[in-house]
Amino acid sequence: MKKLFILVLVALMLTGAALADDHSSAADFVYNSPAGIPVNVAEFFQVYGLDVKSMITSRGGDVTVSDKPSSMPAPGGEYVLGLAIHNTSDIVGKTIFEQMQKACDEIGVKYELNDAAADQNIQNAAIEQWVAAKKIDGAIVYPRNYSAVGPALNELAAAGIPTLVGITPLQGTADALTLIPNEEMGKAAAEYIIEGLLAAGKELKGQVVYGTLNIVHSNVPGREYGFFGVMEQYPDIELVKIDGAAVDDFYSQMESLLVKDRDMEIIGAWGLYSGAMLGMSQAIVSNDRSDINMVGIDYDQKVMADIKEGLITATIGHNPVIVGYWNVCNMVNMLNGVEIPAVTRVPYDIITKDNVDDMYQSYFPGTGTLDEYIGAAAQ
Repeated sequence: MKKLFILVLVALMLTGAALADDHSSAADFVYNSPAGIPVNVAEFFQVYGLDVKSMITSRGGDVTVSDKPSSMPAPGGEYVLGLAIHNTSDIVGKTIFEQMQKACDEIGVKYELNDAAADQNIQNAAIEQWVAAKKIDGAIVYPRNYSAVGPALNELAAAGIPTLVGITPLQGTADALTLIPNEEMGKAAAEYIIEGLLAAGKELKGQVVYGTLNIVHSNVPGREYGFFGVMEQYPDIELVKIDGAAVDDFYSQMESLLVKDRDMEIIGAWGLYSGAMLGMSQAIVSNDRSDINMVGIDYDQKVMADIKEGLITATIGHNPVIVGYWNVCNMVNMLNGVEIPAVTRVPYDIITKDNVDDMYQSYFPGTGTLDEYIGAAAQ
């Protein structure tokens, strides 16, 4: 009888151990590289020309997901998460921040909040205080400055606090990364421009102006790499670069190019992020160049409004609701003792006039309709 009891106890312990190894949403993963092998992010980004010195330590593989987690984990303890966002003046960051809080509330996890308000020093100070006061069990960090965040990430690692990052840091150590598929998005944007030109019966010859950031940003090199990889297949298309950090920068440079374009050699335009799109599209409209196929990557409410009104042809976006939920899902699984993916790649969408209303409400839940936003903006 005693022997039987011991066997049952061992079986229960083994069952529990097996369950502890199961990710709550393992069925959602499509593996790009298998679990058990470390992911070298420095090597991964080297092809883009990005000098990454950060480390991602989880050995749960490199996976792609297509939607929100199908099953959120039950917390194995009274966890407190530190949620650190780069800023909430940006609607994307704000929505990710809100959705992480919503996911925590749904599964019963407490949290500490920090909005860096675009100041890395504020974020680093908050993380230092969380560590010193032992306030958090895990951290989800969206850095503002991808190098200056390094000391804060290393401090979390030294304290043994599991950490997930939402934008690739250039310095520091973290357990896992939620990755926007930048290369694929850049490729999709280029393909959309080419398809639009072909559909309009235009010759694939002329200039495509692309607007990019003039500061170091982890997302930029991958987007450019994917875009250039498609465009180099069309040797008669010349790529013309403009860069800046504000909408006005892109407006003035695009305006100058269009004024000089008497032969209408500019056949397309690509904005690598929302500010570039908005500035370039305004210049296109003011110069009455509706013949130019304006496509971008990134989104905010104004970008979606301009797509609906036909000022921007399309943009490539990633749903912040999906991102926010995967951040919390992976973090709580990690705190439960599960080896989570080192890299979780979220899906992207091509947003056009045909689907922009639905995408708006999917991306920005609780903010009303796109028509309501447009109406309020016009007042």
